Amino acid sequence: MVDEAFLRRIQTKIKIDFVTPEQFREIFRRVCQEYGLNYDQGVAEELIRMITMEYKEPLRACYPRDIVQQIIWGARYLQEKPRLDREAVAQGCRNYFLAA
Repeated sequence: MVDEAFLRRIQTKIKIDFVTPEQFREIFRRVCQEYGLNYDQGVAEELIRMITMEYKEPLRACYPRDIVQQIIWGARYLQEKPRLDREAVAQGCRNYFLAA
């Protein structure tokens, strides 16, 4: 979130479009692998539904990593092992999107 004057001062800009659901699932799968979490396509579908329907956001390539990090940080705070399930993803989204 920046203003137009800030953007004018950045001389080199790269446009990164939103990703398709297929691309999002693949990014999510790779992020899960990187962090040692078991990928579950049902959880990925629920995450896509939450982002697009509940939070009314387009799918961005950064969301899988950012939400998985929210899950890991929450588990670390609670001194638990991170788990990838619907409740963890829902809590990660609430934290990330600042929803009550």
